[in-house]
Amino acid sequence: MTTHAFTEYLKYKRKAMGRHGTHSPFVYDLVDNALLKQIPYNNDNSLLQPVLQQKFSAHYKDILCKIALHYSCKNITCITELSGTPTTTDLLWINTDNEKNWQKIFNAYLPLLTNNSILIISNTHTTTAHTTAWQQLCTNTSVRMSIDMYGIGMLLFRKEFKVKQAFILKTN
Repeated sequence: MTTHAFTEYLKYKRKAMGRHGTHSPFVYDLVDNALLKQIPYNNDNSLLQPVLQQKFSAHYKDILCKIALHYSCKNITCITELSGTPTTTDLLWINTDNEKNWQKIFNAYLPLLTNNSILIISNTHTTTAHTTAWQQLCTNTSVRMSIDMYGIGMLLFRKEFKVKQAFILKTN
């Protein structure tokens, strides 16, 4: 773990809230009915294969599976670099250490993301560049809610969120 990552982790631990500190019904529901639940999922579930096949922390793969199941995501895309033509997806997981690709992938997929689409970014606080890139994505006008879970970040585009919201959320 880099010095930056450690410093960011300490900030995260100090600021992260559970479901009771969020004051958001959406986030409360996410924590209560997805993240805290022991959701049984089958490793053979074809919908979850894009998540389960990735080399990534088991803790965060578990969170991603819970999110996908809770929001009934039918189309999950995991992308490490932009290649080919982007397609519509319910849950887009950008799983790359190269933060320079995040904005390119984000911009390519943004026109295809719907009101209910979920975008997950990996490695949001590994380096200073990662943290800066994560913060830039959060400020995009299309993003209505950001949820920082330290190792991953979640971006939502729901128009029913009248005011842009940002949360730092405990995941364990």
